[in-house]
Amino acid sequence: TGMGNVAQIHQGDFLGQFTGGPALSNDNYAKIKQDGNTNTAKLWQVGDGNTTNITQTGDLNTVKGITGSPYGSSPEAKQFGNGNTLTVSQVSLPGGPGQMANVEMVGNNNTSIITQN
Repeated sequence: TGMGNVAQIHQGDFLGQFTGGPALSNDNYAKIKQDGNTNTAKLWQVGDGNTTNITQTGDLNTVKGITGSPYGSSPEAKQFGNGNTLTVSQVSLPGGPGQMANVEMVGNNNTSIITQN
């Protein structure tokens, strides 16, 4: 609860390119809940089970990816492969300014549900 908070979740490595090791991810699950204004949720998931639930209540909240070295500059919250499911719920106060969700899902069973009120 509050303003200007950032929650960042990194699970897995894309083909081991960042750690030099194997691309281990496995059963994955991520959940972010933010109440307040101008909050940011950042997500990076790579392989296997994948599931994400992001809930934001307030004004001008965003869901996006992790950027900068070694992640690159793409602004989308990412799920790369396997089970995939991404659920984003963003609720503004009545008459309040809107929300933003940038999402990219690449392979396998993909489902994406984004609700913005």
